[in-house]
Amino acid sequence: MGKALAGRLVRLEPAPDGVMLRFVVDVPEKDAWGAREPYKSKLKSALAWAGKNPSPETDLGALLARVKPDASTATKRAKKAKSSNRAKCTG
Repeated sequence: MGKALAGRLVRLEPAPDGVMLRFVVDVPEKDAWGAREPYKSKLKSALAWAGKNPSPETDLGALLARVKPDASTATKRAKKAKSSNRAKCTG
């Protein structure tokens, strides 16, 4: 069969005139779920949708502003929380 096919996995299947070799791919059991229904068709559908609906470019500046507010905002929140806690303790 030659060196080009060396190391490939094959399955031997009976045929009317001898034996048929079929090349196979070995998939680990933990990864085989994606090749079975209903997941196979769900994955195919999701990949088709993702191909037609590319994700927009992320504005990192806007994202950072949402996640990390400026220092003055953080200070105001801390002061408000302190005064709120004092009111609870004295009341």
